[in-house]
Amino acid sequence: MKHRLWIVIASYIAYCIDKKLYKAIEYLKAQVEVLIEQQEKQNKRILLTDQQRLRIAGKIACQSG
Repeated sequence: MKHRLWIVIASYIAYCIDKKLYKAIEYLKAQVEVLIEQQEKQNKRILLTDQQRLRIAGKIACQSG
């Protein structure tokens, strides 16, 4: 019985964490969409510094590996 209770508790915690992460991802997606819309209105390229390019490249490399 104790074993089953721990499974239920762990499942609930995982659900809560997953739900919170999903909301954060949805917020960030909306934020990116708004920024892209603003950039398209201005009809200009987004200029990044070398540091910003490295930071983005590092995130992409982590996701693919």
